[in-house]
Order: sequence, then C-alpha cells, then structure tokens
Amino acid sequence: MHITSTHKKLLEISQLNEGISQREALLDLDMSSATLASRASEMERLGIKVRRVQRKNPTTGAKYTRYFFSDPNNVSGTQEVVSV
Repeated sequence: MHITSTHKKLLEISQLNEGISQREALLDLDMSSATLASRASEMERLGIKVRRVQRKNPTTGAKYTRYFFSDPNNVSGTQEVVSV
C-alpha cells in the first residue's frame, strides 16, 4: 500500500482546518463517511497518526466523529502546514 492523492488531501485539510468531519469530507471531497473511515484506517497502516474525537452538534445534539491526521515521520512526503 502506498500514499495516494486522497490521503494527501485528507492530511492537508486536517492540518488547515483542525481536523475533518464526515460532513466536511462529503461536501469538500465527495467522500462518504464509510470511505473516510476506510481511508483513516489505511493511513494508520501507512504510519500516519489518526485521532478520532467524538463530538456532539450543539444545535441538533447529533453525535459525530472528527478525524485528525498527523504525519510526524513524513510518510506522505509532504510538508506539514504550520500556523504562525
């Protein structure tokens, strides 16, 4: 298995937006929640750190998962975005 452009997009979006939710993945990447969960598992197998945080929508009360990706070993070959 190797790093794909989808993995790189998820890393980039996660770093820029402080994670990504299933809804954001659907709207921004046309990616279903099942696909996001699968990509997260693939990324873990590739050595990318994945943190899943359960959240609750303050308006609707619906529970959802927010994914945070980090690549401390630079497995993806991309530079991490740093805010100043």
